[in-house]
Amino acid sequence: MTVNANLFARLQASFEKHANRVAIETPAGQIYDYADLEREAGRYAGFLRAQGVQQGDRVAVQVEKSPESLFLYLACLQAGAVYVPLNTAYRPAELSYFLGDAQPALMVSTKALQSDVEALARQHQLQTKVFSLDSDGTGSLATTLAGSPASTQITAATADDLAVIIHFRGHPALEKSDAYASQSHLQRRHVGAVLGVQPR
Repeated sequence: MTVNANLFARLQASFEKHANRVAIETPAGQIYDYADLEREAGRYAGFLRAQGVQQGDRVAVQVEKSPESLFLYLACLQAGAVYVPLNTAYRPAELSYFLGDAQPALMVSTKALQSDVEALARQHQLQTKVFSLDSDGTGSLATTLAGSPASTQITAATADDLAVIIHFRGHPALEKSDAYASQSHLQRRHVGAVLGVQPR
């Protein structure tokens, strides 16, 4: 029997074991337990699949930290998409470079930048679908998500399948410095603990 090396499969086992424990508490007092993480990841994974995102597709994300941004990361794992986080301080020239380099199937930015990102995608002749997500959870992603079916399917992955691309340098004039993380690399680096999905 082939074992699914997708990190989300391991995280899901922890979610179910500690379903009622608090996973996230926001400064505003909003609380999510581990059952909420699993449910929301499924909703966001359903959204990605409804938008045509397939295994191995890049999903670029340039948003502020929020519970929703974590749900989106988990959804990328669940759907087998490659998560490409981008620094919110990147300027248009830097963002243009990364869009052209990653060629994401879908990108999530802030409401203030959505139109700029759409223009950059057209400039690179990309078919990238662009959605917005602000730190308060509002934006076109939230609106579209409301009509997307949740997904419980966890995409089968091997240990060598790419899961994350992290850019460390932002300006095209600088030497490119990226990190490519596979499923096995993420598990060795204990991403679950970094993201706060270990039981308290």
